[in-house]
Amino acid sequence: MRFKLPKMSLGNLIIIALVLGVVAGLFFGEKCSFLGIIGKAFVDLLQITVLPYILFALIHGIGSLSYRNFRRLAWKGSILLVCFYTTLYIYVFLAEACFPSWSSSSFFSTSTLIVPEKIDFLRLYIPSNPFYAMANNLVPAVTVFSILVGIALIGIKGKEKVLDGMSIFCKALGEVARMMVKLTPLGTFAITADAAGSMTLQEFGRIQVYLVTYLTISTLLTMLIVPSLIAMITPFKFKSVLNVSKDALLTAFATGNLFVIIPIIQQNNRTLFENAGLRDDESDSLGDILVPVVYNFPDAGKMLCLSFILFAGWFTGNTISGSDYFNFIFTGLLSLFGSLNLAIPFLLKQFQIPGDLFEIYLVAGVIISKFATMLAASFTFGFSLVCVCWLQGLLKFSLKKFIIFMTIIFVSTIIVISGTRIALSSVLKPTDEHKKMLESMHVKNPVKFIVLKKVPPDSALRRLFKASPEGHIARIRNRKELRVGYNQQSLPFSFFNPKGDLVGFDVDVVNRLARELGCKQIRFIPFKFDNVAQALENDYIDMAVSGLSINSKRIQVVDFTQPYMHLNMAFVCKDYQKDLFRDLNQMQDLPGLRIGVQKGGIGAVLVKKYLKEAVSIELSDIRDYFEGKTTAQILLTSAEQGSAWTILYPQYGVAIPEPRIRSYGVGYAVARGDQEFLNFLNYWLEIMRENNQLEKMYKYWVEGKSDSHKQRRWNIMEDVFKIKL
Repeated sequence: MRFKLPKMSLGNLIIIALVLGVVAGLFFGEKCSFLGIIGKAFVDLLQITVLPYILFALIHGIGSLSYRNFRRLAWKGSILLVCFYTTLYIYVFLAEACFPSWSSSSFFSTSTLIVPEKIDFLRLYIPSNPFYAMANNLVPAVTVFSILVGIALIGIKGKEKVLDGMSIFCKALGEVARMMVKLTPLGTFAITADAAGSMTLQEFGRIQVYLVTYLTISTLLTMLIVPSLIAMITPFKFKSVLNVSKDALLTAFATGNLFVIIPIIQQNNRTLFENAGLRDDESDSLGDILVPVVYNFPDAGKMLCLSFILFAGWFTGNTISGSDYFNFIFTGLLSLFGSLNLAIPFLLKQFQIPGDLFEIYLVAGVIISKFATMLAASFTFGFSLVCVCWLQGLLKFSLKKFIIFMTIIFVSTIIVISGTRIALSSVLKPTDEHKKMLESMHVKNPVKFIVLKKVPPDSALRRLFKASPEGHIARIRNRKELRVGYNQQSLPFSFFNPKGDLVGFDVDVVNRLARELGCKQIRFIPFKFDNVAQALENDYIDMAVSGLSINSKRIQVVDFTQPYMHLNMAFVCKDYQKDLFRDLNQMQDLPGLRIGVQKGGIGAVLVKKYLKEAVSIELSDIRDYFEGKTTAQILLTSAEQGSAWTILYPQYGVAIPEPRIRSYGVGYAVARGDQEFLNFLNYWLEIMRENNQLEKMYKYWVEGKSDSHKQRRWNIMEDVFKIKL
């Protein structure tokens, strides 16, 4: 008796391969990485026929129409596309309702200062050289070329010979595509095993809210909303729509590539019409046209990815306000005509959200790409199906069906959105990741620190420090102690962490300087700028640090090193007020505006220059503003310092105004006329800059980027069974 394996459909084989891939990835871990090559080869094989298929299918499909039918197709297709996009945007904004009500802020990011790059829509859409467009995979330009040629063919006599040849060639390409699709289970296994073997649990930490939200809403749209909309207005049943589209959806999920399943979607359209007894040459032709055309518009998976911008704003405390939604809708839609890897950084910059969040998006993209492509396939299939039915007069409106399906859609949406928010709020708690990072920062390999927290009286300083006739550098080397004036509340330059240790960018710099000079200890002495010149002149301190701005008043009493950093002015205010203070011209009209500035700093001068009607209030302690101990409505400081303060006070945010207030340099102050020490510091800082030491310190202290290395991926084979290969 011969044993026969049960015959399985392609969809079931893909599901089995998917499960086996996850199991293999979890068991073998990073040793499955070699399968990534097989997965990439599979995706490349699927792409072989797609671009030429789009080219010939569009020319053939449009060329075989009459002008009347083409106009109907363009008009009704445009209306339907607007309806579909409106539905998608509703769910993009509903995604924001899933986020828990946490307050959060982030470190400064230089990307918030960069002017966004413009997408070259001319090169993307105008096929000045069709062969270049095809060689460089510029699908929109190839589509425009195909549409133009197809329209030209409509009115040409004797076009049948050309169209017949194209039809035969399209069938041949379809057969090749079907051959490649048979390899889908193998490709699915390779891709899934590679992804499951390389993704670490730590990488889920910062993106779990976005992941849960995206996966939940995309599944809701794919499995319920789209089939319900189709069943509500077409002759096809809900169950039939899901059954016929299953292969396309699973292949889309496996490959993560909508481009390669265009032929499968077209075939599914034909199958659905054939099962309902409605298939004819016109339905086939219209389906062949609509699927590749709609592919060139931003797909549903991409559209839902716009929710990442809302997530990034929520995560960093830079939420997009209602007044910016109009800009978000149209800027987001236009940017999605290009690559998501260009669109996401562009939109982050556009809405002044730290650009390093893009790295989080890339990690999330590994997971959500499968669901995004499956959603895109569902919407492409649904759009083409509904449009063909509309053009053929098959749309049917039944009040009973409308009420039933709209009730299902409404109730399921409410349950999913509210349930997701409740689940995220109860299961996940605010991580305060940035605050923990700020509080855990430390100076590596410190020398001995002696930190005075109060300014000693002059008599005590004179007894403690005696003047010496030696050169300044010689004095430091002989006493083996570097004396540094500091401000204990100058984040991120000098501040106390929860352990009581003095840390910060400038503290790190002077620690390295002390080692360079052979010092065994550093004595930190707090100062006020009113007496810093005297302290330097009397040799009570060797230098003053803590992000001191170089301005005209200060250079009259002390000498400064060359700027080691340039800071960018910004306003700190309550989160809900940020939109009000991003427009400098609009601020001119605010009556009686009170702006807090640091005493002795450059802030008062800038307020007088840029906001003449405003009143500046000098603060000896910046913390007074955050704790409500001043009448100042907003705080003018640098974006770098303000971002650090908002991590400690997350209900506040940073608004970088347009037009920009000029940036300013910060340097280290030394005694007036102490040229020897000043020259030494300048040359030493230059060496630090050339060795990229200052840049590394900037990334750590100002941008909050840890230099920790990626850990090995956990796997069952090595960590459970202790088997080493």
